[in-house]
Amino acid sequence: MKLERRSVVADLRADGRTISGYAAKFNTPSQDLGGFIETIAPGAFDLAASTSVILNYDHDNRAILGRTESGTLKLSQDDVGLRFECELPEQSPSVNVAGLIEAIGRGDLRGCSFAFTIADEEGETWSRGEDGLASRTLLKVVIYDVCVTPCPAYLDTDVAVRRLEQFSTRRPAPASTLASINAAARRLAQQVASALSA
Repeated sequence: MKLERRSVVADLRADGRTISGYAAKFNTPSQDLGGFIETIAPGAFDLAASTSVILNYDHDNRAILGRTESGTLKLSQDDVGLRFECELPEQSPSVNVAGLIEAIGRGDLRGCSFAFTIADEEGETWSRGEDGLASRTLLKVVIYDVCVTPCPAYLDTDVAVRRLEQFSTRRPAPASTLASINAAARRLAQQVASALSA
């Protein structure tokens, strides 16, 4: 399953070398993402399946700032959304850590994003409002990375738009077809997770 990415303007905080904020907020409708709006349901993040999540800078996997496996990145869900807290390294070969902390403290760096896949066939719902605009609700997603970025306007909607097209034209598929598709998607998600942790 292809990764999707969503971005938000976040309330980032810096306390010494620890940064924190929300990568996503629950029950907050998105802007129009190309013919649909999206909302994240409370508790949608499957943190047990999100086993090797990294925090990077500006969508650059060479600029890793923390990782859940090492304990330097902590993810949690509360009433607001997906919260992260990361103890930054003193130095990094790819990121000016002191400059990053200063930019967050000054409010210059305010963007966050997260990369995810839908966890399973029940991980999302689609509906259409009275205005005709489709609405997608994320119910269960697996997180692959969290990112701090100066450009939170980036929205990767290609995958979701294809899913919208499927929703708009779909006929019920036989249960055996759905089971095969779901099994293949789970295998692919495991392969992606293995590749990301390598």
